[in-house]
Amino acid sequence: MLKRLATLLVLALLLTQAAPGLACVGRTLYLGSLKDNGDLLISEMISVLVTERTGTTIKIRPFDTQAQLYQALKATKEEDRVDLMTENTADALTFAKLPPGPSADQDFLTAKAYYEKNLDTIWLNPFGYSKEKAKPSVSAPLIRRDVLTNFPLLPRVLNKLSGAINDQDYQELLTAVNKGGNPKEVAKDFLKKHKLI
Repeated sequence: MLKRLATLLVLALLLTQAAPGLACVGRTLYLGSLKDNGDLLISEMISVLVTERTGTTIKIRPFDTQAQLYQALKATKEEDRVDLMTENTADALTFAKLPPGPSADQDFLTAKAYYEKNLDTIWLNPFGYSKEKAKPSVSAPLIRRDVLTNFPLLPRVLNKLSGAINDQDYQELLTAVNKGGNPKEVAKDFLKKHKLI
């Protein structure tokens, strides 16, 4: 009996080391979001997707301003920090004080390089919709580099949203929330409809 128990413990340890993403179950990540319906909607979509697929708990921390959100992205204390967020290239370049390039794709590459070098933050693949700004911009999830050590499978999960939300989808989802729909329920319905959860 003891020999069998020891074998099971060794097997469990090996599985955890071989597939560290399995260790995500029961852990908590903090997702930063601005307090507008668009950001809250996408944040809920990320939260539901990650929780359903990994068992990781996502707690959304809403902020009034972009400056507060970025301060939390740099914070180290658990009660102050955010581990991931979403951003669009137009706002990212404004924050970085960089001029926009000739295309949204180029802006994405510029923002990605700047954030990785200066903020230790990794941009994942864009969602697929562009924000309604004077110049098209793309939005994507961002993860702190140190988070990837403990959540190595997180990018693969979040990249399931890559290209999954086009402009029409985004507008329809946002309209539903603006009309009083619960952002979490609207997001969950979308994910189920597209077989993402």
